[in-house]
Amino acid sequence: MKNKLIILLLGVLGVFLFTTCKKDPKLPIPALQAGVIPKLLKVDTKDATINFFDLAAFNGSFTVDTYYADKPTSIEIWVTFNSDKTKRALVQTVTTFPTTVDVTVASLSTLLSAYITPADLVAGAYFKFYTVINMKDGSVSSAFDPNYAQFNTSILNLPGSATNLTYTIVCPLNLTDFVGNYTMDDGSPSDLCTISFALDPDNADGFIINNFYVGTGVGVISPIKFKVNRATYGISLNPSPQVFATYLWNPAWKNGTLANLSGTLDACTLNFSFKADLSATVSFGTINYTCTRN
Repeated sequence: MKNKLIILLLGVLGVFLFTTCKKDPKLPIPALQAGVIPKLLKVDTKDATINFFDLAAFNGSFTVDTYYADKPTSIEIWVTFNSDKTKRALVQTVTTFPTTVDVTVASLSTLLSAYITPADLVAGAYFKFYTVINMKDGSVSSAFDPNYAQFNTSILNLPGSATNLTYTIVCPLNLTDFVGNYTMDDGSPSDLCTISFALDPDNADGFIINNFYVGTGVGVISPIKFKVNRATYGISLNPSPQVFATYLWNPAWKNGTLANLSGTLDACTLNFSFKADLSATVSFGTINYTCTRN
């Protein structure tokens, strides 16, 4: 009986394999369709960001075109707030390429009035534009399709490609506004100290910190020089590394040195923060610093 059961099971398995694993099954091959890659570019002579202190003055323009010569029937331009695709509004349907689209904070806020209020227009918030492309064959490529990505990520490797664009609300960076005294905190109460922020006379994109760790048991100190990336508001040492003290906290720990420093200036609060590797004969590891305006 046992052998009969084994033979019966093998027979059933053979039928299953024969019906489900046929050699060279004739599966349907989806038809290839030509797509269109949009190209959204900000107009150089217009605002690239939104000034937090003067929202009404924002005047932005961008062109709508396609990366290659292929043109669709139309490209719909949709705007979202902070990339929330469930809260979107149609800005314009473009049928002639290239076309320039003009935007203001007032016009975008009106379009998105069902989703945002003036209180939402804070520094760091942004308007992001996406496309819905209506092809000549009747197919649609939508940035809002829940099932399929609109484009393969490799498209971003095309030189000058721009399938969407963003206008961010920022506080303009003016280094002069930062000049003054700050309380520097590295997480240790005993290390709290007052530092001063000064412009670097030798570098229009630089500044100097004086009194780094002064009064906390350090040797003779020297100013630390920084450079600023005005596009990202990022800061780094200039040059790197830099020795700023003859010793740190213990006369045996020679040459207080900073290296691998990275941080950000906050143009809205006029505070800044950074992290850096700290050493003085011995390594103290990577320290996080917050500098708050006095």
